[in-house]
Amino acid sequence: MKKSVFLFLSVCLVSLSYGQNLDVVDDATVSGKLGIGIASPVAKLDVGNGGSAIPFQTRAASGNMAARFNYNDNTPGFEFFVGHADGFNVCESGVSCNRFFIEKTTGKIGIGTNTPTGNLDLNIGNSAIPLRVRSASGNLAARFDYNDNSPGFEIFVNPADGMNICESGVACGRIFIAKTTGFIGMGTSAPSHLLHITGVGRSTSSTWATSSDRRAKQNIQTLESSLDRILKLRPVTFDWTDEYFDSIAGLKYSNTGFISQEVEEIFPEMITEVTENIGTKELNDFRLLDLGEMPAHLVKAIQELNDKIDFLTIQNENKDLKISILEAALENLNAKVDRIYEHTVND
Repeated sequence: MKKSVFLFLSVCLVSLSYGQNLDVVDDATVSGKLGIGIASPVAKLDVGNGGSAIPFQTRAASGNMAARFNYNDNTPGFEFFVGHADGFNVCESGVSCNRFFIEKTTGKIGIGTNTPTGNLDLNIGNSAIPLRVRSASGNLAARFDYNDNSPGFEIFVNPADGMNICESGVACGRIFIAKTTGFIGMGTSAPSHLLHITGVGRSTSSTWATSSDRRAKQNIQTLESSLDRILKLRPVTFDWTDEYFDSIAGLKYSNTGFISQEVEEIFPEMITEVTENIGTKELNDFRLLDLGEMPAHLVKAIQELNDKIDFLTIQNENKDLKISILEAALENLNAKVDRIYEHTVND
């Protein structure tokens, strides 16, 4: 009886203060659902406003707790604080504040911080993953649009291959990171090397630097001969096939270079076989040419040519010396002939 009277008075007070209908579905053993502004509450407390008022509001002195939600066993859960000076702060009871923070005026959101410097500021420290997104295999995990809301870039994560950054509605493979190998592709979703660029790369300052310190090398031997092999190479001019040219952005159509199959016969160590597509045809023995070792062979060939030049120079100097000796002998012989002739005439 006392419970019913108390409940009735509570309902009346709430109804009068709220100015709308209040319905109570009371079952002392099961539900005890309370509806404010709604005739059929579906939760323990169901607040409706009909679209004409704020459905729920709490007020607290600035910086004081506005609400707390405990766990089912009544252990402390999370607390809400609202401060005039800063904003809205969600704290884990007895553990830490700034679990979730909304800055007043700016609307910036902080997770792990109450001083967000960006629209979303994650500050988890060094002990956790700051942001994690999960999606079904191959589905969109995140999208970053431009300021005018036009589509920008999308991130896909697939456990079968890796992470793919696509330009929305244009093309995928803008940047691709292969699973397991960590190979990075730019302009391709199937990188065959640690860095695979489909197209033309550019450096505004210098070429690639390579490790060459003696302390990192062993079995060092001088190249014996390169000139003969260099002379066998056939430099050519060529045009890319239309299928290959159309599939790779940034290619120059007409070029100067070598043919991989021809170089392979002379320098097989400069050739690598990979899988590559030419149009709709997949080639499992597509040959890549790595000219990184060519400078050493060119230097050796120049040295060999220089040795030949030195040899010919010495030979030429020897011939000049012999000619000088012969010329001196000839002059001496001519002098003797002249003396004999004069002697004969005088006699």
